[in-house]
Amino acid sequence: MILDLNRARPIDLALIDGIKTAEGGEVPGGSFNPVELGVLIAGKNAVATDTVATAVMGFEPTLEPPSAPLLRGDNYLNLAHHLGIGTNRLEEIEVVGASIDDVRYEFQPARTA
Repeated sequence: MILDLNRARPIDLALIDGIKTAEGGEVPGGSFNPVELGVLIAGKNAVATDTVATAVMGFEPTLEPPSAPLLRGDNYLNLAHHLGIGTNRLEEIEVVGASIDDVRYEFQPARTA
């Protein structure tokens, strides 16, 4: 559905709030952990912006499931790339400001039951 919406009405500005967030999934799974990164990620292409955010979180944007953390679903960034909505290849994205490595935090994925 996200991909269909982006094809019907492309996003002009994507803004991701990484100031205060959480890792490890939702309670009551017991793995919820608050995280304060203090970063904002913005871009003119939603797929590229999500790709940078994925890398900042320590995940591989081109990962093919079933590999953690994509154990039960598709990688929508790969699907978006194949549909031509945007790229999920970091080498094709110009990052300005702080580098990905400077703000990277290795997020713990949600526990699987």
